[in-house]
Amino acid sequence: MPIKDKYLKSNSLRTWINQRYREEDLLKLLADPDNLLNAPDCQIIKNQRKVKIGRIILNLESGPLDIYVKRYNIFSWRSKLEYIFRRSKAFKAWRGAKLLLQHGFNTADPIAAIEFRRFGILEKSFFISQTIPQAEISVFYYKRNFLPNPSIKSSAHRNFIRGLAKLFGTIHKGRMYHQDLKDYNILVSEQGQDSHIWWLIDTECVSTVSQISYRRKVKNLGQLNRSLGKLVSNRWRMAFFLEYLKHLGWNDLNRQEKRSFIREILEETRYRDNIARRNNPL
Repeated sequence: MPIKDKYLKSNSLRTWINQRYREEDLLKLLADPDNLLNAPDCQIIKNQRKVKIGRIILNLESGPLDIYVKRYNIFSWRSKLEYIFRRSKAFKAWRGAKLLLQHGFNTADPIAAIEFRRFGILEKSFFISQTIPQAEISVFYYKRNFLPNPSIKSSAHRNFIRGLAKLFGTIHKGRMYHQDLKDYNILVSEQGQDSHIWWLIDTECVSTVSQISYRRKVKNLGQLNRSLGKLVSNRWRMAFFLEYLKHLGWNDLNRQEKRSFIREILEETRYRDNIARRNNPL
């Protein structure tokens, strides 16, 4: 179901807000989200040059609201001038979350996207979303449940691999594209015995395309292989690959075509490893 949102503009502030969250006390708090990030009870999840993320529980008249506040920083004047002609990353995250939900994928419920502009020049932007209860970053979940003793919970292990492969196959078969589909941007929560729910985050990287190219499929699979894939045995990696092909509708690939596909994924993995080493030599 499409998210009904409202656009609000006041001086330098521009806000897109989900209609379900248009409470007066919440709107006042969102007038300057930096106050939320600087609050003593805000838990800072990430604090880097480009982005800062905090988690805080707001006590509203309707009850407590557990949210993430993500601030996107802009440094150079060149970037500021570029954003005169395009929307902020916060707005892209807002739009990406709406697209995922409309296409049947799980993500954090978007609350608002906020831009601060002066004479049209973007100064800072924020994406506000609800937290995802009981969800865990996929690589942490895998380490906790399957690495200590791989023979334990073999059915849960198999369902985890199959579920992840189905997620990738469904995304690649459709018109959705996530530019950074690595383990940290995939959350997982449990649903019943040996069953999982998958969530996608970093929604500023999400867009719709006419068709996801072969190259983009290889890129996404290489991103996953260089992160979570390094913890998974060859047996389970092959199980993932075959399940992925099934959901993609590529069951009829012959052995040579499958080997070629795997080689390209491994080359993409090495390419991204080399970039990471150059950027972080220590």
